[in-house]
Amino acid sequence: MKLYASSLRLLLPALFIGATQFGASHAADVFTEKSVRDVVDAAEAAAKLHDPQKIATYMSDDIVIASTFPNPDGSKSVKEKHRQQYVLEEQESEKHAVDHVYASTAPTITIRGGQAIVRFVATEKATLDGKHMEATADQIETLELRDGQVLITRIETTATSLTLDGRRIF
Repeated sequence: MKLYASSLRLLLPALFIGATQFGASHAADVFTEKSVRDVVDAAEAAAKLHDPQKIATYMSDDIVIASTFPNPDGSKSVKEKHRQQYVLEEQESEKHAVDHVYASTAPTITIRGGQAIVRFVATEKATLDGKHMEATADQIETLELRDGQVLITRIETTATSLTLDGRRIF
């Protein structure tokens, strides 16, 4: 089960967040679909480099990262973590990953009520402790304007498939 949980952590680098620096008086100019898309592109670049510290700079201090995955009995488990825990777990996971490749679909962005909701599918492939892993997840990220910056405030990842050494786990 530890390897199973580790593989899901690898999906989290597909974070979408903003690094645009503006004053709060420019909120209408900053929080646009274009500014969110620009942030998404910057975060994708950091995710593809497997740089959790860089990704974390785009997260709010109070971010909640929730990962949902199925259990063998059909129930679901949810694991929540915060920014610092994310960074530490990702750094540890990268120590065990070889040939790590991350990809995602083009995001859909909806802006409503002061929030941007970004949806996409993330796929990761890696060899972890000698086992080849492929994982796919649906991801929803919430971005908000905080102190003049577009920041990610919540990530919800739902694992949809996991394969270890060619054997489908779910």
